Amino acid sequence: MAELFNVWETVWTVISFAIFLFLLTRLFYRPVMKMLEERRQTIESGLEEARKAREQAEALNREYQERLAAAQREAQAIIERAEQTAERFRQERLQAAQEEAERLLQQARERIQRERDDAIAALRQEAADLALLAAERIIRRRLDGEEQRRLAEEAIAEVGRVQ
Repeated sequence: MAELFNVWETVWTVISFAIFLFLLTRLFYRPVMKMLEERRQTIESGLEEARKAREQAEALNREYQERLAAAQREAQAIIERAEQTAERFRQERLQAAQEEAERLLQQARERIQRERDDAIAALRQEAADLALLAAERIIRRRLDGEEQRRLAEEAIAEVGRVQ
């Protein structure tokens, strides 16, 4: 049994292991822990930068949405102004066309009135010519006074009907 369990060998193994742990702690544990701490800080700073970048992206997205909404409002306002301008132009053109039609109608009425007046004047002239012709016939026939009066009245009545 003594061979299986050697105290001095166990003591030296424990001492060697303790020295190994001490050296491992001094030489490797602190640098590894320092490296892990630096890595943790790098990850935290990366996460913080990612959070800030996300916040900036959200802020830019909000700004973009606001600008887009403003641009849409402006575009709608431009469209409305264009529609109003088009409607105003259409109304002006319609009014101008109505005024032109009224002017042409008035000119036609005036022309008809002139032609009517000219026709009446021509009829009056024709009646006067007829009256002169009748008077000439009367003079040629040498009618009595009663007959002349009757022909004159007929000519006057005929001129009155023409008017």
